[in-house]
Amino acid sequence: MKIKAIMQVDAYSIREGELRLVTDNAGVRTILKDLTDTCFDKHGGYIKVELSPPYRQRSLGQNNLYWKRCTEYGKYLGMTKDEVSMGVKWRACDEGLWELVDIPFSHGRKAPKSTSESDVREMAILMEVLERIASEDGFIFEE
Repeated sequence: MKIKAIMQVDAYSIREGELRLVTDNAGVRTILKDLTDTCFDKHGGYIKVELSPPYRQRSLGQNNLYWKRCTEYGKYLGMTKDEVSMGVKWRACDEGLWELVDIPFSHGRKAPKSTSESDVREMAILMEVLERIASEDGFIFEE
């Protein structure tokens, strides 16, 4: 079970190695309780928590530029833009820069996260990986 959510924290405190987040959102509290119960029951109490500032969803312009460049590089390689994008995402995963997500009904197999679920920071990273791969291959994008 994995939960990825942006939540508003109404208050917090840090004391004696304990981080306490306070929210009035009952749905978030229920989900967090279910997750922690699962972690205690199935994982010996271990839980992974990542805290980060929320970033905006990737912009339409950023998305259009990414797919334009995947198309350009794909023509150079004789590949589709989707094949290029998947290769870029796998490379980014190998480098620890892109997230793998569970494939539903696949018995635990994973695939790179879709760009549609990305924020502006993640798309910038993906664009950087695409440009690096292309330059390693001797391909330079037109501005």
